[in-house]
Amino acid sequence: MRRAAIDAASPGGVGNINTSPDFIDPDGLDDVPGNSDDDFRLQSGSPCIDAGGNSEIPAGVAGDMDEYIRIFRCVVDMGAYEAQNGFAN
Repeated sequence: MRRAAIDAASPGGVGNINTSPDFIDPDGLDDVPGNSDDDFRLQSGSPCIDAGGNSEIPAGVAGDMDEYIRIFRCVVDMGAYEAQNGFAN
């Protein structure tokens, strides 16, 4: 596993972190994880902002899941959404 936020004392691997990624609402408004209202965008101050690997973005991918630019500053964020102005939209 590379560049992931995982629940482990020593995450190992390249670029992994073992702290909360600070998602906006990972189980959604209904508090049930795994359905369409889950919000995995990053809160301001998330350790996942600017912590990804630019070389790991597949060729041809220019945007995130919201179709915002994939690299907002110099380094891509970890996860499916790129924070804009310090937090994901």
